[in-house]
Formats: sequence, structure tokens, C-alpha cells
Amino acid sequence: MLWLTNQASVQATRKRPTVIHAELRNRDTLATHFKDLTVSHSPGLSILVNPREGSIPPGGKLTIELQVVPKRVGYQGIHSLTLSTIVAPGLFTVPLAFSNPFVVDVGAEPGQLNVSFAGRGQNHTQTQHTALGPRRGEALELKELREHQAGDPYRRIAWKASARRGKLMVIDREAETHQTAWILLDLSTDSASGELGDTALDRAVDCAHRLISIHQKRGDALGLSMLGARPLSIFAPERSVHHYSKLRHALVHKAHTADQDRSDWDETDVAYKVLEHARGLDRDCAALTVSDYDLLVQRAQAIVKRAPVVASEAWAPQGADQLLRNYLLSFGIQPPPRAESDRFQTELQIARFIVDICRKKRTCSVVSLLGRPPTLDTPRQLLDAFRFARRRHIDVHFYPMLDLPLQHDHAPAHASSLGALKARVAADALFHRQRLATEDGIVELVKLGVRVQSTPAPRLPFA
Repeated sequence: MLWLTNQASVQATRKRPTVIHAELRNRDTLATHFKDLTVSHSPGLSILVNPREGSIPPGGKLTIELQVVPKRVGYQGIHSLTLSTIVAPGLFTVPLAFSNPFVVDVGAEPGQLNVSFAGRGQNHTQTQHTALGPRRGEALELKELREHQAGDPYRRIAWKASARRGKLMVIDREAETHQTAWILLDLSTDSASGELGDTALDRAVDCAHRLISIHQKRGDALGLSMLGARPLSIFAPERSVHHYSKLRHALVHKAHTADQDRSDWDETDVAYKVLEHARGLDRDCAALTVSDYDLLVQRAQAIVKRAPVVASEAWAPQGADQLLRNYLLSFGIQPPPRAESDRFQTELQIARFIVDICRKKRTCSVVSLLGRPPTLDTPRQLLDAFRFARRRHIDVHFYPMLDLPLQHDHAPAHASSLGALKARVAADALFHRQRLATEDGIVELVKLGVRVQSTPAPRLPFA
């Protein structure tokens, strides 16, 4: 099996289908009949393969088509193709697997986002296609000295210049609309939980990607802070093209759960997954076990050089564990998020970061926070940080990443099972509890002077 591409990787966009072609070659002198062609791939991809059965003539080849719809950003792997060959005269089948790794580098989903970046006392809305320039205003940059016109405020009259020239002169100043802004991303582990592709993390990455495009068109100096129970990635505000590219790359490749403190796989689990994968690529790994940890690390270090991409975004306190986690990312294998929630610690990190921004001499003018609305468990430090930002005349924009409601029981309406009825009642109660908690959190933000922005509604699993 061969991939009909120049490289063993391709770039794609989340939720947008892309087509990948591969080729099956028959080196036998007899025709090969196959069925049940399936693809082993990352859960972050949805793949349909065509054809699923067919024949390959002697010495011939057959092109197959993979229709790929990415569901999550980052490196997502296609690991192998599996089929069953039908041995004439059809009495039995022989399963075959082709290990030929391929990685889909998935970017964030683009789209429209209406955002109000107006300062206090102003009222104008910017969209993704808005690019602002200098305009007349009250800033400190002098634009020109001109004669007084009807409607000009008296406070802008240059009295000394008017006295010298014998007529009223007015100072025009240029208000610079370029801002210094921060995007804060809530990357708590439970934000990555849920239906893959529709989690709070997935929607937050898309929203942050659109905000980056808006600020770039405006010419703003933009910083990005991705925060979990610890700071994951921080970029100080800049406005160069290269800087915006770095932000987009970090947004796509840092929002994963392969880190040791964010993953549900411990060191032993990671070693087992690497060994299981490496056995299909390197015969020297066939005799290894997880207890041969040092030898496994050595073999993984050699194999990863042949990976479709070379990742370096995973974190672990031990160098060997970090190498194995980067091995998994390089082949598009992303560990599941840790089941234990770290939302409280994440919100503490966000609160500290907002306070640090406010205490700087050259503070920013806008902070955009992408996360979930506060609840009863939210630390008071976060709410105090919002109040502090307001006293420092910093606009805080909140983009709520709402939890999706739970799916209803799809049993027939006439079903009279007591267990099904209880499950339906419990699901409804939890759904309404989530909805009321979200509404209360948004009301609390508005009271604190936070600007709650509208975000594209997530796809609901039921009406």
C-alpha cells in the first residue's frame, strides 16, 4: 500500500472534508480479491473508504479514496489499512494489515465572528473583515493645526496660535485605534471531555483562531496565553506577521492532552502504546516488553525520525517519558484527557494572569477570555481579577464556551421501562441544572462589567 502524495502528511481544516488517495498493488501472478477494507485512525478523524471490496489484477494496482473529515485540531494519524483477501474458490479469507503511517495536520475552523472592540464611551463593532486605521480623536498624536469650523469643540482651540494669527485655530489630534490585546484560553482538562469535535476546547480553539485574524487585520499587538492547571504557552504581545503565525501554530498544536499532567495515560500506559505501535514499524521491537523501558526509548528515538511529522509539544518531568509522548504526537496519536477536573486550578491561573497584566506599567486595553461561565465553585480570585481590570480601565471580553447538553435516551416514546424513564428524568434534570448555572454565571459577569460576547451556537445533539 502506497500513499499517492508527495509527503506522508497533509494539511486540513477542522470540519472540512479532504480527500486522500492511496494505492494497493498486487505483486502476485494471480488476481487478488478482497473485502472489508477498513482504516485504523485517530478518533480525531472521521473516514469513509471507497471501495471497500474489489479485485486487483495480477501485477496490477487499485486506487482507493479516503474521505476524511477532521474533528479536532493538531496532528491526527491514519495508522494502517486492513483488508481480508478472498482465497479462491472463496473457501476462506486471509486478513492483511498495511502499516504505513500518515498524519493529517488539522487547523482551526475559520468563520465569522462579530466582536465589539469599542472603548468606554464609544460604540462600534468590528468583524473579521474590518481593518481600522487612524481616525480623528483626542489622543496625544498631533495631526494638524487648522482654522476653526462650525461644530468644533472649544476645548480644542489653540489659543496661543489663534492670538498670533488673529483667528481661531484648532488642534486636530489623531486617535490611534491599534490596541494591545491578550487572548486567554481556558484549557482545563474537562474542557476536552465530551463528544470529540464538539467539546468546549474545540469551540474555544476555533473562536481564538477567528479573534487572531480580527486583531491581525486591525494591526493590534496581540498576546496569547494558554492556561491549564499551569501556564501551558504564553506569547507576549507583538504585531508582526511572523508573530501571528506563531500564535496560530501554538493554538493548533498546544491544545492537546498529551502532557503528563493532562493525560489519562501514565508512564506505563504511554510505554505500552508506543511499543504496540512500534512493533508494526520495526522488527527489533517485536521481542521487547514494557519492562525493557530503556531499549524501548532507544528504538523509539530512532523510529520517530521516520515519522510523518516530528512533534515537540508534549511535556513530562522525565525526559524519557517526554520523548515517548512526543513519539505518539508525531504519529498522530493523542492520549485522552485526564478524568480528574482541574478547572479550579485553571481559573486560579487565569485570575493571576489577569492581575499580572493589570499591574504592568504599559497595560493592554482588551483582554479576551475564552472559557466557561463562572459557577458556585469558581474561585473568588477570578471575580476579583475582573473587578481589578475594570478599575484599571481594561475591557474584559468573555466568550462563553458552553457545555453541550446531554443526549436524551433514544428509546421509543411508548417505551414503559421504569429504568429508561428514570434515566430520561435524570438527564433532563441535569440539563436544566447546567442551563440555569450557565445563565447565573453570565449574569454575574455582566454585573462585574465584563462584556459577554456572542459565539456561534454549538451543534446540539438533540432538539
